[in-house]
Amino acid sequence: MAAQITLTITEARERPWASATFHGARHVLSVGVAGDVATIEGWLAALPEHPFAMAHHIVADIAVVRSANADVVIEALTVAND
Repeated sequence: MAAQITLTITEARERPWASATFHGARHVLSVGVAGDVATIEGWLAALPEHPFAMAHHIVADIAVVRSANADVVIEALTVAND
């Protein structure tokens, strides 16, 4: 059986974002993570390349900006593709 991890979003914030040609939002997620350490590290390492499927938006950028103990902060930029 594959090792599993449990994610608990403890805080989620977003604010509008725009450039000269695009609009979207910046997101910050604080996440509690529990489970096998190697599985957690692999999941975090793969996150920036994950092909997210979202209606009317694309994930333009995503990064783990802090990882300490069982707490992770993830920042993402989503852009509308309408």
